[in-house]
Amino acid sequence: PRLFPTHTELSGETLPRHFLAAGTLFVADRANHRIRKITAKGHVSTLAGSGSLSVSDGKGQAASFSWPHSIVAEPSPKGAVYVADTFVFQIRKISRDGVTRTISIGAPPAAPSPP
Repeated sequence: PRLFPTHTELSGETLPRHFLAAGTLFVADRANHRIRKITAKGHVSTLAGSGSLSVSDGKGQAASFSWPHSIVAEPSPKGAVYVADTFVFQIRKISRDGVTRTISIGAPPAAPSPP
């Protein structure tokens, strides 16, 4: 069986990833603001993300992220990929054809009150 470490390295940085039994690996390439797909044969492609530090929904490179972090994929071949877009407190859903949409927006932590 193939074994993968807890994180994958791209761009010299340790990155969160999600491995599916079918051999597909999804990686949140934080510093490049993209979501990568790596096949069992080693082919690397960009599922979503323009590479620019911004936030927008869209398909493929029309979408943009702000330091994507945690990532999980539904196990079915057509299942979605979910990403925590850390610095903007959003959960993003990406279909397997690369369409990204924001499904949840959180609030940043409140600043402490002065004494």
